[in-house]
Amino acid sequence: MRYYAASSRKRVAEALDRRGGYIRHRDILQAGIDPHLLGTMVAEGELERIRRGLYRVASDWSEHTGLVAATIAAPRAVVCLLSALDYYGLTTTTPSEVYLAIPRKDRPPRIEYPPVRVIRYGERSFGYGVTNQPVADGGTVRIYSREKTIADAFHFVDIVGRDVAVEALKTYLRQPGRSIDGLLAAAAVCRVRPRLVSYLEALA
Repeated sequence: MRYYAASSRKRVAEALDRRGGYIRHRDILQAGIDPHLLGTMVAEGELERIRRGLYRVASDWSEHTGLVAATIAAPRAVVCLLSALDYYGLTTTTPSEVYLAIPRKDRPPRIEYPPVRVIRYGERSFGYGVTNQPVADGGTVRIYSREKTIADAFHFVDIVGRDVAVEALKTYLRQPGRSIDGLLAAAAVCRVRPRLVSYLEALA
């Protein structure tokens, strides 16, 4: 294995610190550091490769690490469905992969870490309800609002399951800051307003 001076490793560590634990191949080139050092650090377990040209600190783990890594690797994507439900505490189901929404005509992102499930959205639905929410490591993640996430769950009920969608709605109604108007507006965009109204009436 090629030897690298401690000063080069220190510069990589400093760059990682400035970028919240993530670094790109081009950052190394711009800093005048041998880019092969990244491969060495991956082999030594110091870094993880998320996708080609993008790496993260292997030990920098938090409950939201997967969400952050996925949205950095696919900056146009939005965290959705089970991953968003889990983020907001609206489900007892723990997703084994990060659910990402992308526009219907976009190519799916190539991500090596974490495992992702890509859901294609229509143009209007994709752009509605996108928020930037704080995560455990102090950063933010692109994720749909609570109301849009619930509407999506009813729209994609074949993916998340009816029980999960209903559980999310019941939990949401018990949470502070709920907005029935916001929920119905999101449901209209997702074309599930009549279905959601019927559940709201049944739960009233």
